[in-house]
Amino acid sequence: MRPVALVFACLLAPGCVAPGLKQLDWEASTTSSTSSSSGGSSSGVMTTTVAEEPDSGSGSDGTTGESTGTSSTTGTTGANETTGPGSGTSASCGDGIVEDGEECDDGDPADDACNASCRRERVVFVTSEKLQPDEIGGLEFADGICRQLAQAAELPSFSTYTAWLSDSTTAARDRVFRGEGRYVRPDGAVVADSFAALLAGPLLAPIERDEHGQLVAGAGVWTGTNPDGAAVPGSTHCEDWTSAAFADQSGYFGTPAATDSQWTYAVVANPTTCLVAAHLYCFEGE
Repeated sequence: MRPVALVFACLLAPGCVAPGLKQLDWEASTTSSTSSSSGGSSSGVMTTTVAEEPDSGSGSDGTTGESTGTSSTTGTTGANETTGPGSGTSASCGDGIVEDGEECDDGDPADDACNASCRRERVVFVTSEKLQPDEIGGLEFADGICRQLAQAAELPSFSTYTAWLSDSTTAARDRVFRGEGRYVRPDGAVVADSFAALLAGPLLAPIERDEHGQLVAGAGVWTGTNPDGAAVPGSTHCEDWTSAAFADQSGYFGTPAATDSQWTYAVVANPTTCLVAAHLYCFEGE
């Protein structure tokens, strides 16, 4: 088994850092609030007045004195205004505020990275590594491979990546997050406008770039998956991607240079022997 496969298991849990690689902080946010107090009244000022009982008695001038105590507290409301559920303002895609039901909202409808439905784009790539099934070790380890390579390439959200791979019990379409935004390669080329468009085909660009955006050619991609995202029925999937010991074992593959359904299910020489090394497809998740 290759040394790189030994550290992939680490990536199965979000936030794990593989040996030799530093944790990357992809999200940083700061919040600020402004508060002020005022002795006078102003728009948006809350005033509380408490009246005390009159105190009857004689003043120095012989008249009856009446004392009224008044306590007043004023304060301005916070400077930040929020909208969304509970604020009385309906969520609106394009207002520049990310609200419930939105993945992004930069206020620019012309920005394709955040589409007209406020769904963000996600990255898909083919691994630079070629692996035999026993070097994969199953679906979860395949996900670990994707996350390890995404981390090494400094891709955002590296801990969310999932391999486009089916086995005898699980279909790839049920593992990969079904994004409603675009899928793009690391070099920025658009592969599909959404997960639904990915399955419907054809692809807008082939998934033939690795995690670094470099062209991958000359080998297939292990998928075990039909064009509709379901597992190929009746396949051993190389003992669920754990074995390359027997020549009679086989697995199904796709072609990274294809834009038709052959990207996930090649029509020539499929299935192939598990003694072959092939790439994996990796999809960014939620």
